[in-house]
Amino acid sequence: MSLAGAAAALSLAACGGGHRAADAGTGADGSSPPSDAGPPVGGVEGPPLRLPRGNRTALRLPSGRVVVAGGDLDRSGNHEVEVYDPGAGAWGPALRLTRDATNNTADLLAGGDVLITGGAGMELTMRLPVPSPSSDTCFLYDPATHEASRAASLAEGRSHHRSAVLGTGEVLVAGGAGTLGTPPDAVTFALASAELYDESSAAWGPTGPMAEARFDHTLTRLASGAVLAAGGRNDEQPALGSAELYDPGSGAWRTAAPMGIARVWHGAALLPSGRVLVAGGLGADGTPLASAELYDPVADRWSPAAPLPAPAADLALTVLDSGGILATGGVRDGSFTGSDMAAVYREDTDRWDLMGPLRTARSHHSAVQLPDGRVMVILGLPDRTGITATTELSEEPLR
Repeated sequence: MSLAGAAAALSLAACGGGHRAADAGTGADGSSPPSDAGPPVGGVEGPPLRLPRGNRTALRLPSGRVVVAGGDLDRSGNHEVEVYDPGAGAWGPALRLTRDATNNTADLLAGGDVLITGGAGMELTMRLPVPSPSSDTCFLYDPATHEASRAASLAEGRSHHRSAVLGTGEVLVAGGAGTLGTPPDAVTFALASAELYDESSAAWGPTGPMAEARFDHTLTRLASGAVLAAGGRNDEQPALGSAELYDPGSGAWRTAAPMGIARVWHGAALLPSGRVLVAGGLGADGTPLASAELYDPVADRWSPAAPLPAPAADLALTVLDSGGILATGGVRDGSFTGSDMAAVYREDTDRWDLMGPLRTARSHHSAVQLPDGRVMVILGLPDRTGITATTELSEEPLR
């Protein structure tokens, strides 16, 4: 099956499944019975960005400021970088890049620059059947000067890829969707290839390909320095259960134990114990998932974790300074309606503590913890047709 066919099947399954998030506490869909709700994550309306968009690339800088690069506009890519200053409580002037960036990645380099990698110049993520041209264009953003310059180009254009900063300081980019030709005749396909960016030489170099082509997966750097790739989708399968491990020393991937449930548009986060939490996503039938799993890299084994309070795909998982994992938003049902869910996972008790709801239901967004412990939820898609420029802040620090 082509990517377009697989994507269309997924979209139809999601839209036609009639699935609705279960009422809190029913557990009918496998979700967790909620505990007493904590303080609202979206207790205070924050300052909006200049343009509405979906974005998953927000980064907290060592200075405490927050950088947002690119994102999804309505049927087009965004080419702006905006920076939030917590001291001033405001976003600074937008910086325009020379090319759109949507479904791109952004990583903080050791030298302080932000590497903005690849992406596509059109189409929202949710509009799956329409192929988008993938880009090899990269930028280096300098937070000190609020200027951006062209970086070395990728060997292969890609969007919907994932990235991770290695212990060496290199940036690993793996998988993604590539394109041949130009719309409307573009052919889109899943990539297995991977590349490494070396800041000292300002160049990309080759490294070993993944065993299985995938995009919309997760990449998580482990305590050992290895990188776990999990889930995603490809030309033949709307959701993958497979996982693999990248060894920075050899530059090779090896197959890891598969997840218990195939998933795409899920979240992944490293826990204090060194295990990896994977939560939510879409299943192979296009239904949003509440289930969660834990990966033990020492035993190479997955085990069930407490499920989310409600199904959520394209949610944000944020590692809190306390070691807890904050889950916010996500697609809650087959109509792609955004969720206002907020909950914190506690590894020591294997439970989700339900927080007060977001002010604005959203998916395909970012959430960042600020230096004072409060969390800012940024941008996103409230539903299938809309995008928002809004932000929201928790009233008090989250732990």
